[in-house]
Amino acid sequence: MHLFYKLLRWFFFSVVIALVPIFCTFLFLAGDGKNFSLAEALAHGELLLIAVAIASDAIGDLIGSGKEKTGLKISCGAGCLLSVLCGSAYFGHVTSEPKVDANFVYWYSLWVFFGTLIASGSCKLLAEETRR
Repeated sequence: MHLFYKLLRWFFFSVVIALVPIFCTFLFLAGDGKNFSLAEALAHGELLLIAVAIASDAIGDLIGSGKEKTGLKISCGAGCLLSVLCGSAYFGHVTSEPKVDANFVYWYSLWVFFGTLIASGSCKLLAEETRR
């Protein structure tokens, strides 16, 4: 159960808190009485930056966790590295292009974010498990 509580703490105090700016966007849009959608709130790529930060943190934990389960660590670390690269590169594209397809940014951001959660959660578990 110890690992479960560590993962739960990571989720609430890293992932959920990192999402607060997006929740605030919803509150401000709703407070202004504007019609809005999740796609509009995520159309600027902020979720990509959150994914990059979460994945980077997980890679940092994994690096200092010892040599046990090396194959699994390489796989999970590679997933996080892929998230960092895809999220960073596409965020750079979104911010440098005058017109981007907001719907594509929305879906791409969601895929990168949820992939990051899986890879990062795995890294966190492996790092904690091999530190004991």
